[in-house]
Amino acid sequence: MSRIKATFTLDENVIAELETFSKGLSKKKSHIIETALSIYFDMMDSRLAEKMLKDVESGKEELVDAEKVYKDLGIN
Repeated sequence: MSRIKATFTLDENVIAELETFSKGLSKKKSHIIETALSIYFDMMDSRLAEKMLKDVESGKEELVDAEKVYKDLGIN
């Protein structure tokens, strides 16, 4: 996987905590941020799935049978 350099702004308290954990764990700040975001995205993925399920159950969204999608796309 390629690495991309990114620049962003964080609250000074978050930066201070990041520095503390980085030194305490002897880990690069980028490693800590990447790990934290990965955990966060996993959690958000679960919440998104729950929201989608509620939307289907409430009738806000509709499920489409995979066979119909394949047929419409000419994949079958």
